[in-house]
Amino acid sequence: MTEDDLPHNVINLGEWRFERVKTGWHGQCAAPADCAHRSLTMDENGHTCTCKDCGKQVSAYWALEMCLAEYGREYQKLRNERRMIQKRDHATLRTKAAQRIDAQWRKHGTVPCCPHCDRGIFPSDVLGIVGKAREIAERETNPPKYGGAAKAEVVQLAELASQNTGSAHD
Repeated sequence: MTEDDLPHNVINLGEWRFERVKTGWHGQCAAPADCAHRSLTMDENGHTCTCKDCGKQVSAYWALEMCLAEYGREYQKLRNERRMIQKRDHATLRTKAAQRIDAQWRKHGTVPCCPHCDRGIFPSDVLGIVGKAREIAERETNPPKYGGAAKAEVVQLAELASQNTGSAHD
């Protein structure tokens, strides 16, 4: 089970797992309005928690609840940042391809060429969309005039098509 699959009331902290169960109690541990109790001192001898700011003793359960709540908030921030980075990286991959083509267009006296027909592609050319089966059939009947990647791709596509039709009839 991953962290994303855990219910909202379960927090994993290393090897520790904390599950908050509220039975018969419908409130939250909240700090009084005068002090937020953000700076706590833990006394190992008396097993007490004291606020450094106001000097009041707070419940050990309250301190643990506040630590878990803060950990949950910070962990959620990290997960959101990770998602944003992944989205940005995915968008960067698309823009890198566009940037490479744009750089080729900006070179003086050159334009990028099509890997299939070895002809130049100008910015004014509009890229369309065509069905894969139709394109395979077209390339089989009328192979590209130019060599290179286009002819090799026709052979690969024809082999793929024959394998797919052969396995469909079995």
